[in-house]
Amino acid sequence: MTAHNGRVELAIEENGLITIRDTARREPTGVADIARLEAAGGDIVVGVNEPELVPSAVLDDLSRAREWLAPVYGERVGTAIDELAGGTRPRTVTVEAECGPLVAPLVRLAFGSWMHRWWQAPGRGELPALDVPLLEIELGALAWHLQPCFGGVTEAAELLRPHTRVLGDLVRSARENSVGAAGETAAEVLYDALRSAVDSVDDAAPGFTDLERLVEEIDAQEIRVRAETSHGHEAIAALLGGDALASMVAEVLPSLGRARYLGEADSEEPPATIAAGDDTVDWLQLEPRVLDARENNVTWSVTARGGEWELRARVPAAVTLRPPEAPRIWARAYAPDHPLPLPVAVWALDYRDGHFEGVTRLAPFRAPHTLAIDVYTESQVHPPRLGDERRNLPDERFAIDRLLIGRVADAAVQPNATTDPSYKRPFLAELAAYAAVVAQ
Repeated sequence: MTAHNGRVELAIEENGLITIRDTARREPTGVADIARLEAAGGDIVVGVNEPELVPSAVLDDLSRAREWLAPVYGERVGTAIDELAGGTRPRTVTVEAECGPLVAPLVRLAFGSWMHRWWQAPGRGELPALDVPLLEIELGALAWHLQPCFGGVTEAAELLRPHTRVLGDLVRSARENSVGAAGETAAEVLYDALRSAVDSVDDAAPGFTDLERLVEEIDAQEIRVRAETSHGHEAIAALLGGDALASMVAEVLPSLGRARYLGEADSEEPPATIAAGDDTVDWLQLEPRVLDARENNVTWSVTARGGEWELRARVPAAVTLRPPEAPRIWARAYAPDHPLPLPVAVWALDYRDGHFEGVTRLAPFRAPHTLAIDVYTESQVHPPRLGDERRNLPDERFAIDRLLIGRVADAAVQPNATTDPSYKRPFLAELAAYAAVVAQ
């Protein structure tokens, strides 16, 4: 089977909701197994462990989704969906998909967006830091090429606008300082982003005039590089050289939620401390790279003060912030023995000197040492994962890191520009991460 071609199941529900699913796709085992893109008229889902399969989709507005159905899934699927929508409901049909030209950049964008969401370094052992601006610049160019999927350039503009001030310097550096095929590749990706930014970003963005001027300068000199980033990444990896990441293997992550009961007989802790422990944040609940990514990064304690209990939590930030820039972080505490699956406390963690910390009152209960502390931001909050779900979080995080580390290690491998699918080729941010490790 050719990548992104295969047998797909199309189904329509009574309410008109339409789903597309590769029949070979396995059910995801965790929230981080899929990359989801919000498209015009529905959602597109790529399995990060099965990127060669046809992407799944859920369509809630067929009239808007028609713009990209055939370019992504091919004419056969587009026609079958129109027939499905005009027939009886519910109904399911199976079709052989021969996907269109937008599927490859779409899968690459989905994979890069997943990487942006789940790459939590620094603080995770072997995983190097992510160059977020470089990744967002490349994703912005991909989004620009996928305008039919997003109904315009808004998606590209949101990714590119924060980096208009530096984009011009990056393009100039690629042209002036790079050598051979490696320089050509860097210029391809960055010049593609430059043209995408000039077309999609508003002219009030910082540095926008410089970008327009640079496009005119390059056009005037007739220096053209192809916008399609389909080859040449292997040359950058070859220049980087070395096999520093060949043996990168993540250590088994420590278990979550280690806690200890501190009775009055415990001479190592103040008598007022009733219980204390540490926990690990659930990254599903947080925006990426806000908090330090080490295991057991949440420390907490329960103390008795004048007959009342107080619960204090503290977690280090990923980077030093100025208080106005710090996001609002919240904590909620759960007691496994509590009769209701509701938090026993919810409180804000304020940023101070590199940490988020806060304290709240806590009603006394039988086993404070069993507390589970869940940290979240309002934009990412989900139902808490407790019990067995929480105990499985280290395995989920290990699988994410293993995939990311493997891709960074593979940046040293020279992919075949003709036969290798685009999702296998490294992003510039991955090549930068590899170079950083080699330079250590």
